[in-house]
Amino acid sequence: MCGIGAIIHKTENINNKLYEVLFNLQHRGQEASGFIVYDNTTNKQYVAKDFGLVDQNIAKIQKFPGKMGIGHVRYPTHGSATINEIQPFNTHDFSGVSAAHNGNLTNVKDIAAFLSENDIVLEGTSDSEMILHLFIYFLKLEAGAIINVNETTIENAVKGVF
Repeated sequence: MCGIGAIIHKTENINNKLYEVLFNLQHRGQEASGFIVYDNTTNKQYVAKDFGLVDQNIAKIQKFPGKMGIGHVRYPTHGSATINEIQPFNTHDFSGVSAAHNGNLTNVKDIAAFLSENDIVLEGTSDSEMILHLFIYFLKLEAGAIINVNETTIENAVKGVF
């Protein structure tokens, strides 16, 4: 059981609103929380991840500029307890692409083999990180044509997602 929240706003910085969303979801996961805020004016992602309750990140997230963000509170069912397991996951391959997931994949071994065969290295042991790397793989395959990579593409690659 985890909690996921996301906000996109046309004109306002969303950092405090995203914090409030995760604060109100923290009963769904109290091991750790993570925030990623994206600033489209600078094309930068700002990341805050820490163990403990959501307020562990408040000093960091209050400084983040950006009108789009995603956050996650963690109650682990898979993976180890390291900073690399705290969601949301992000990548430097495509700035602004991040992912959070609540659930378990049932074909983890198949996905891990696929990622390994394609020289894709995971930073942690979470099956949720695999979804982000699959998405990025398909983005690259389609030469960045995001319109061609949709939920059906990803759903066909992973099993057990809900």
